[in-house]
Amino acid sequence: MNALALPLLLAWGASPAGEGVHRFNYASENFSIALPVAWHEIDAAVLAQMPAALPRDLASSPEIKFNHAFRPSGKAGSPEGAESSGGAESGYPWVGITLTKDEVTDGKFANTNRVYGSVDELIQKWQPPALGATPPKARMSAMFYDKPRHVLWAVSLSRYSDLGDFRTISAAYITRFGTVQVHCCSKAAEYEEYRPVCREILESVTIDPRVALTAGPAGK
Repeated sequence: MNALALPLLLAWGASPAGEGVHRFNYASENFSIALPVAWHEIDAAVLAQMPAALPRDLASSPEIKFNHAFRPSGKAGSPEGAESSGGAESGYPWVGITLTKDEVTDGKFANTNRVYGSVDELIQKWQPPALGATPPKARMSAMFYDKPRHVLWAVSLSRYSDLGDFRTISAAYITRFGTVQVHCCSKAAEYEEYRPVCREILESVTIDPRVALTAGPAGK
């Protein structure tokens, strides 16, 4: 998933309808994203130290670096304390964003639609193997490519002997000059609780029309 991370659902710079949402605009990076007002952006200095401490299910490779990240304020105690210590136990759910300049084309994902017909079907029906059915550190995932919107969706399970199971929903928005990758991770036991808000966050991403790919034909 190195070529990953999120659709043109809203006008550039606009805020989604409803209360309790704040839109973060990154004009120089050509995208914006909306999160609940109870979430806060993690300080860049703290973020630089987090990938080594947090489970790798948020990363497509050990070398990945996040440009931005968010988590709910006050969850499981002081967010400042959780961040300074890595927050691997108390810092979930967690949203990480990374930007890439890899050249990606639709053809790369031509075969990802054979099992799932929509992102809803992917998220609702994909079920990882039961506990004990795979090695302790197994990572499993499934993908669906929304060609009209140029978004690669993925759901995954990462298993750690010391931390347990984690579920991640990811959306990779493909642009003319790279990708905007967004990953929302939660503990597997809390996945159903946080799945709706993760989906809303991933759906809220807006790409600057200057770098967005032209919308393709409607799917079946």
